[in-house]
Amino acid sequence: IICKPPGTAAGVLCQGFDGMSNEVITDYCMKHDVEPAEVAPPVKATRHLFRESIRRNSSKEELSTDVHALVDDDDARDLLALLLPWFEDFRPLMRKEMIRQTIADHGKVVVDTHWRVEHITSSDRGDGLNATVAVMTFNYLDGPEQRRVTLHFLPDQVGALRDAANEMLA
Repeated sequence: IICKPPGTAAGVLCQGFDGMSNEVITDYCMKHDVEPAEVAPPVKATRHLFRESIRRNSSKEELSTDVHALVDDDDARDLLALLLPWFEDFRPLMRKEMIRQTIADHGKVVVDTHWRVEHITSSDRGDGLNATVAVMTFNYLDGPEQRRVTLHFLPDQVGALRDAANEMLA
């Protein structure tokens, strides 16, 4: 999803969900001449509220019930008017991160892919090879470590990879 404008409160909240550090709060405060002590607690509370609600797969209605249980009705209405639109915006981002973390807890998870096509004309193994090769680099998480592996595919293997991807997506 696309975050709300970066210099806004919604941008600060979104960047916090996107794995950025609390320095985002400090930067926001400097730009808007606000004390971090005023901004950090509500941003952190909102992050926690959203994270737990989304972790439990709560609906907007269930989130509303939780907010009403935490604050009085007038404050809850004002708070929900601000938060509910963001809740649905952040849900896919946070769910994707939860899925990534779940996979990473038990194995390696691909987080990014890059590719290019190379043409091999010759090497120490032979001249006039004239081979087209696909090169793919997979960036992946291995527990807390980010790593990458680059693999070379001949055309028949690219076709087999395409067929496998089509089968998985069917």
